[in-house]
Amino acid sequence: MNPMRVVVWTCVLCGTAVWGRPALEQTETAAGLANRGLSHYREGRYPDAESFLLRALAIYEESRPSGRAQDLAATLGNLGLVESALGRYPEAERYYQRALRAGGGAVALSNLAGLYVLQARYGEAEESYKRALEALEEAGAGQTGDAAAIRNNLGTVYHATGRHAPAESLFRQALAIQERLAGTESPAVASVENNLAGLYGSERSYEQAEAHQRKALSIQEKALGAEHPQVAASLDNLGSICRALGRYDEAAALYQRALSIRERVFGRDHPSAAPVLNNLGELRQRQGRSSEAEEWYQRAQALWERALGPTHPHVAEVLHNRAVNQLQSGQRDAAESLFRRALEIWEQSGARESRQVAVCLANYAELLRRADRKSEAAALDERARAILAANPGVTGLTVNIAELR
Repeated sequence: MNPMRVVVWTCVLCGTAVWGRPALEQTETAAGLANRGLSHYREGRYPDAESFLLRALAIYEESRPSGRAQDLAATLGNLGLVESALGRYPEAERYYQRALRAGGGAVALSNLAGLYVLQARYGEAEESYKRALEALEEAGAGQTGDAAAIRNNLGTVYHATGRHAPAESLFRQALAIQERLAGTESPAVASVENNLAGLYGSERSYEQAEAHQRKALSIQEKALGAEHPQVAASLDNLGSICRALGRYDEAAALYQRALSIRERVFGRDHPSAAPVLNNLGELRQRQGRSSEAEEWYQRAQALWERALGPTHPHVAEVLHNRAVNQLQSGQRDAAESLFRRALEIWEQSGARESRQVAVCLANYAELLRRADRKSEAAALDERARAILAANPGVTGLTVNIAELR
C-alpha cells in the first residue's frame, strides 16, 4: 500500500454579513467596531477581529435599537467566522445559532452549513444549505446571486459525499445564474469554475479540471488584477493539477507565483501562505526530495500554529504530511509521533469521522505493518474502513486526497 497525504485544495464557500447604516450614535460606534473587526478578519488577524467584534456585540446587546436586528445578526455571524478560522468550532456554532435566532436568515444558515462542512458533518451541512436556499426561494430570491452561491456551496457538499452528478448539476445551475446576472467574466463565475475544476480533479479528469481552472484564473486576472489573492488561490489549484499530471516544473512555478502574491499582499508571516507552502512540500516529496519537503512543511506548520494555534485542523493536515514524509524516509519513530499528534487534533476538533482521519489511520497502519505490529495495524485499518464505508466517495473540501506513486 502506498501512503496517501493531504493536499490543500482551495474550494469556494460563501457566507459573510451584510452591513447597514446605523441610525443612532451608539450603533454608529458599534458598526465602526464591527467593520474594523471584519477588516481584521479579512487580513487574517483573528484575535484582533474577535476583540473588535465582541466590543460591537456588547453595544448592540445593551442598546437593542429598533430596526437594527440585522446588525446584531451580522456581528454574531462574523464572530462565528472568526471562531471557525481559529478552529474553535463549538464556539463558532453557538454564534451562528445565535445569529439565526436574531434573524440572520439564509446568511446564518449558509455560514452554519460551512462550519458543518469543516467538521465533515455533511448531512447537517446539506440540510442547512437546503434551508437557506428554500428561504431565498420563498422570498422570491431563488435566482439571485446569493441563491447561486448557496447552490455552489451545496454542490461542494454533494461533491464531498461522492454524489458527483448532482454536484455538477448544482454547479451548472449556479454558473448559469451568475453568468446571466454578472456576465461570463465576473469573479462569481470564476468561483463556480474553480469548484468544477475541483470536481473533475477528484475524478482524475485532469484535462477537464485544467480547462476550468485556467478559465477561473483568466477571469480573475482580468477582473481583479494579476496580484489579487483569489488569483493566488487559482494558481495554487492549477499547480496541484499540474502536479497530478506529472508536470512538476510547471507546478513548482505556479506554486511559487501563488506564494509570491500572498507574501506581497499579506506579508511573509501571514497564514494565507501556508497552503501553498504545504503544497510545495507535497511536490518536493513526490520528487523524492524529502529534506526540501520537510522544510516547506515546517514553514507551513509554523504559520498555521502562529496564527491559529497548535491544535487547529490545518496543523493536523501538515503534521500528517510530515508523518508520511518521515515514513518514506525510514524515520518510523518520528513518523509515529506525528501521526499520533495529527489524529489527536482532528479528533478533538470534531472531525473524528472525516476522510482525513481515515487516510491518517490507513497510513499509520502501514507504519505499524512495517514495524511488524500487525494486530495494531489491523485495528486501525478496520476503523479507517468503517469511516470510509460511512462516507462513501468522500474527497473533502478544504483538502483533496491524493495517492502517491
